[in-house]
Amino acid sequence: MDELLKIVTIVWRIFVRRKWTALILAWIVGVAGWVGISALPDKYQSDAQIYVDTSTLLGPLLKGIAVQGNIQQQVAVMQRTLFSRPNLEKVVRDNDLDLEVHSAEDMERLLTKVEDNANIKSGGPNLFIVSYTNKDPGLARNITQSFLDIFVSTNVGQSRVGMETAKSFIEAQIARYESQLRDAEEELAQFKVKNSDFLAKGDFFKRYETVRKEYREMEQALVDAEVVTRQLEKQLTQTPRFLEVEDSTASSGGRKEQSSAEKALEDAQEDLTSLQSRFTDQHPDVIAAKRVLDDAQKRVDKEKEEIAAGGEDPTVRKTRVPNGIYEQIQVRLFETAQTKARLEEQFSRIKAEFEVMDEQKSSAPEIEAQLAGLNRDYDVIKKQYEELLVRRESVNISAARETSTDAVQFRIIEPPKVPILPAGPNRPLLTAAVLVFALGIGAGLPILLGFASGYIHSSRNLEDTYDYPVLGTVGYVSGAMSSMGRLVGRLLFLGGLIGLLGLGGAFFVIKPNPDMILSIASDYGILSLIDGSFAGFVEKISAKIGL
Repeated sequence: MDELLKIVTIVWRIFVRRKWTALILAWIVGVAGWVGISALPDKYQSDAQIYVDTSTLLGPLLKGIAVQGNIQQQVAVMQRTLFSRPNLEKVVRDNDLDLEVHSAEDMERLLTKVEDNANIKSGGPNLFIVSYTNKDPGLARNITQSFLDIFVSTNVGQSRVGMETAKSFIEAQIARYESQLRDAEEELAQFKVKNSDFLAKGDFFKRYETVRKEYREMEQALVDAEVVTRQLEKQLTQTPRFLEVEDSTASSGGRKEQSSAEKALEDAQEDLTSLQSRFTDQHPDVIAAKRVLDDAQKRVDKEKEEIAAGGEDPTVRKTRVPNGIYEQIQVRLFETAQTKARLEEQFSRIKAEFEVMDEQKSSAPEIEAQLAGLNRDYDVIKKQYEELLVRRESVNISAARETSTDAVQFRIIEPPKVPILPAGPNRPLLTAAVLVFALGIGAGLPILLGFASGYIHSSRNLEDTYDYPVLGTVGYVSGAMSSMGRLVGRLLFLGGLIGLLGLGGAFFVIKPNPDMILSIASDYGILSLIDGSFAGFVEKISAKIGL
């Protein structure tokens, strides 16, 4: 912050020492610039507004198919069309601008000048403004009218030609998409034939998961069937085929009734057999049934011991009868064998299918991706083809309408007029710019000269410049007359600065025309101070920046 304040102080001291140079320089630059601006000739601009239906013909027919241009693109197309070289040459000939042309270079410069002064811009949707700028308001109007006439003459009667162009374009596009559609259909069909085994049953990965699940379930079912078979075979080896029962030799000759213990033993055996056919030996129900069977067997053994202790009963004899439990186990074993054979056949089939699909799994993503890409391309081409067929019908309907009516595609909203007020140059803006430039030159140039001349502004600066120690400084004490002189000088400087600002404000407000300023300059001999090349330079600069 201190360094910045030091620099500002130095600059201010240099400016104060050279303030009169700065003021005089600012006056010279400002007055010369304002007089030059006032001497610039007025430019008049004639405008014409045209409504053009740029959405006709190809626009609506290609809606949704081709990319539609924005307003800037439409303006660029209109500009290239209207300001083409043949049209520019016609404008030059129609307005006798080529009377002073003596060479091809002169004609080229004239055409470039006409094109630079002409302009077309957008005034809204489908609204275009054609304008031309010139020193002569009448010529500006005539050239604008020439451009308008060219536009009208080249567009009247072109709707049917445009419609035929649109029809030809649509037919060509239909033929192209039809060929692409046939190629896409053929490629898709060949791909499906080549991968028919893979694509026959739909989504591969869904089928793969289903087959794998069936494979696991079938494998487990076979394991369960094998376990049941082994259990039944074990039970069959442990179960006697015949049972010995005691028959009574009473007069009735009837068979002796089973005791309650024997009945309980038989029931327990049947329950255990039934449970073992459904569960393993470690199942809680099987273990409990075995305990019940052991208890029943113990009761039967106890009864037999009691009978044996009491002596043999002469009326009772033992006979062998088929064991019903043994027969039941045989039936269950036969049914289980049939079930196992059926499961083995199904497992063999599902295993073969699973192994094939497991080999195809690595190539499945690529095949499905290719199929998806072919289907996508086919759908896109088919959609565009169907859209074009609809557009062709629209063309035919529009063509029928064109034969019966003349659809207006453009309309002149505002014809060109002879301008009364000039459109340029922008003197207020140029006046303000000259004022800023004059103040900048007036203040900046003396400061730069002060720095360049080696101005000593302090004892420290003196010591740094000559590398000698400074022993002291001598102050200056001014008297009353000197102070009064400085005050008068400051007032004169302030008056000169205010006068410069006031003169700039007068030029800004009054905006004197060229005739007025040239007359005053001629009467007072000021015109000799202005070089004609300077006015021409200012005119060129203002033309470049569009003022």
